[in-house]
Amino acid sequence: MGNSFQDEVETSKERKQRKVENLDGPFEQTELEDANEDKAYQLSRDKGALESLGPPPKVRLYGIQSTPKATLIVLTAVATLSAFLLGLDLTTINGAQLYLDPYMRLNTAEKSLVPSGIALGAMFGGAVALPFNIYLGRKPTILVSSFLYFSGALIQSLSYNFPALMCGRLIVGLGAGCGNATVPMYIAECSPKRQRGLLVAIFQLSLFLGQCLGYILAAAFASTSINWRLMLGSGIVPAILQFLLVITLPESPRWNLMKGRTKASFHSWYRIQGFEEDSRYEFFKMMQDVEEELRFAQNKNLVSEFIRRAPIRRICVVGCAMMFIQQFSGTNAIGYYIGTVFESIGLSKTNAIYVSLVAGVANAVFCIPGLYWIDRVGRRKLNLCTLPGLALSLLMTGLGFLSSNHHTNLIITIIGVVFYYLFYANGVGLTPWVVATEVGPLYLRNSYMCLLTFCSYLGNFGITYTFNYLVQGIGTSGTFGLYAGFALADFVFILLFIPETKQKSLEELKMLFEKPTRIRVAHDVADTWHDFCKTMNRVLRRR
Repeated sequence: MGNSFQDEVETSKERKQRKVENLDGPFEQTELEDANEDKAYQLSRDKGALESLGPPPKVRLYGIQSTPKATLIVLTAVATLSAFLLGLDLTTINGAQLYLDPYMRLNTAEKSLVPSGIALGAMFGGAVALPFNIYLGRKPTILVSSFLYFSGALIQSLSYNFPALMCGRLIVGLGAGCGNATVPMYIAECSPKRQRGLLVAIFQLSLFLGQCLGYILAAAFASTSINWRLMLGSGIVPAILQFLLVITLPESPRWNLMKGRTKASFHSWYRIQGFEEDSRYEFFKMMQDVEEELRFAQNKNLVSEFIRRAPIRRICVVGCAMMFIQQFSGTNAIGYYIGTVFESIGLSKTNAIYVSLVAGVANAVFCIPGLYWIDRVGRRKLNLCTLPGLALSLLMTGLGFLSSNHHTNLIITIIGVVFYYLFYANGVGLTPWVVATEVGPLYLRNSYMCLLTFCSYLGNFGITYTFNYLVQGIGTSGTFGLYAGFALADFVFILLFIPETKQKSLEELKMLFEKPTRIRVAHDVADTWHDFCKTMNRVLRRR
């Protein structure tokens, strides 16, 4: 009986292996799970396999004895400084441009290019990050990103004319693009599997905190004689800090494996995850998966796979759409121009910056519930629940410019902005990168992340550059009304075309995107209607 069972297990393993050898599809790595689990389990308990990795390294961080958990926490905090720097720049320009205009006498086109310059540079920063990530590694790419942030911030703070200022803005944008295309991958590849769900939420939280500090620094520097120079140069210190702290962090274990550096990968893994029983198994499982992913990725790229594979096309559409949805919700129009908006109501430049602090604090505080809800409520439901409120808050912000009473206008606009961030920070401000990275094919992750970065900043540039022209053409109320219309269009698009990705395995996501879009849409809409009816029945019973 025992021998029969053992023979059955061996036959099953051989069948799985034959299946793996014949795979040739866009989601091959999902089929490897069962086939690689047995081998990884055996290797994690094989004394010879463990000895082949060499002696374990000392877990030290910046010359001090550390633990894997502490190292991982520091690694995450240091890496997400890229998002913090981006948030800082997004909001310090809000205050700086109030003082730039009298100094540089900018025309409408130049006024639009100054805040949108970072997005223009970041579109190309994602492309720059691609070869760096492939050939140099995640850590060197983050070092390049922080160096670009430092250089751009320094040039901005010392500039005396528009071309020099734009040069600094574009360099900062290159750094932002490199950081966005690299940091999420780096943390995901260094994190234990059970903790990867918080990846994008932590990255987004760091962005929100950077935006909040940007508003605070703009208010602090407003009364100085070199106010806009200090505001635009405020990223210099965090950029230097990140550069110095990243140098001694471990490289991504997965990237080391992809380059055939097994021992280096083991050393990195040991420093950030230890080598207990579960960690050992996950390391050897990663070894098996990377080996197969390299085989699948040979002679394949995102462009050819997009043309040949319908599931990859559907994934790219979902990922890029989520990037545009986030940007076309109007977030950067508020982030870049809220100080200018308050000044147009009748506030002084200094007071406009002080009142803008409300937006920064609201954004940072309101994202906290979203961190709790995102894995409990789900990404799709969060977006569908918050987008109608976001549209109404944009309409309210626009209504603040219709009254002839400046005091009334100010109160309505502030309330509209606060409610905007309440809905934004818990919906499209938090979920797009989560959804886009969850559905992305692992064997194309480098180019896919660069595509997402490009789309995100293309949308950012479109909204930011056109704001001044829209205000001149249809007025401030009309502009915010237009953004409210975009938010409602986003609601319809998500309802029809964006699936729920919460707690779905790779195999489930594979099946999801192999279905024709019309079938998936019908299923998602039916599920949403069923959930809505069930919720309404529950509410009515309580009454």
